[in-house]
Formats: sequence, C-alpha cells, structure tokens
Amino acid sequence: MAKPIDLKVVLEGDDARRFLEGFERPTISPRKQKMFKEAREIYKANPI
Repeated sequence: MAKPIDLKVVLEGDDARRFLEGFERPTISPRKQKMFKEAREIYKANPI
C-alpha cells in the first residue's frame, strides 16, 4: 500500500520575512474590500 506524501515548505531569508510580514500587516485590496462588503450584505439579507 502506498504511503501518503508529506509535503513541507521551508522558507528562508527574505522569503520567510515577507511571508511573516504578510500576517503581521495584511493589506486588503479594493477588490477584496468590495467582495467583503458584498458578502456582508448577502449575509445580512439572509438571516439563519
């Protein structure tokens, strides 16, 4: 029987720094802002 492949990504140097900065100071593009606004409106219009 085949064993599952264990995939790992290792970032070093500038790649690791940029990756972590993305979590510390996330940027939201105007396109994402619009998407979240539309999702919020849909959610409010359809209560559970």
